[in-house]
Amino acid sequence: LAARLLCQQLNTSIEPAQPCGECRGCELFQAATHPDYYRLAVAADRKTIGVDDVRALLQSLQLAAQIGGARVAVIGPAESLTENAANALLKALEEPGSDTYFMLLSQTARAVLPTIASRSQRIVLGLPSQASLATWLARSVEGSSKAAVANAVQRARVYPELALELLGDDSLHSEHAAIADALLGGELSSHALAEKIDQSSLGAFLDTLMLRLLGMLREQLSGIEKGGNPAMTSQTLQTLLDTVLEAKRSLSRSPNTRLCAAELGDRLASIRAEAQYSATH
Repeated sequence: LAARLLCQQLNTSIEPAQPCGECRGCELFQAATHPDYYRLAVAADRKTIGVDDVRALLQSLQLAAQIGGARVAVIGPAESLTENAANALLKALEEPGSDTYFMLLSQTARAVLPTIASRSQRIVLGLPSQASLATWLARSVEGSSKAAVANAVQRARVYPELALELLGDDSLHSEHAAIADALLGGELSSHALAEKIDQSSLGAFLDTLMLRLLGMLREQLSGIEKGGNPAMTSQTLQTLLDTVLEAKRSLSRSPNTRLCAAELGDRLASIRAEAQYSATH
């Protein structure tokens, strides 16, 4: 959508119209150097988008468009905006100015502050097909073989960020997969989990854990898995999956990833113990 807004000559022969890919605006956007495209995200060493970040963005948007067309500001995740940052953004959302567009990204819409949500038009984006995901991956990671792309797509199913991570760091995923299996098998304590998972990679581990649970749930529902742990019913797997999803949401709000990992380990162990008891009594 940002590419379409910044394109100077849309290709209207396709419905909906697509960026031409040849004009100056398209060239700059593809090279990630477009002067009228702004991206505001959470800094690597922080957990939130602060008021100073928003004020700096708004100050930049007061300048005239350098290419002479639209100005696009992408902010995300929107739920990471502090209350003060959100308040600083409100007037700009109500009166964005001529040819100025704000895009707020969120994986958890209900976590976005109501003052922001009420001033935004909500657009729900579905997951891509495996074919379109493979095409996007091949463009995003130059030099990747078709086999590597296909493997990443198969393992990530239709989750773009996870597929990109798998393609970029296969060794990290293998390590996370082994930890996930040990955790789900009751072979890893919550303390050991907190020790093993690096603070910067907890989010990636949660993605891997969700992928493993989704695979187990699919096998359970299709009747593929035979002779497994009788306690791992589809209901138990769904409860485990919901718990991991909640941990992922909590991660964006908690500055202590070590504590988050330990609490997740305790909760998963409790669910497994309850399921095991029910299966044997």
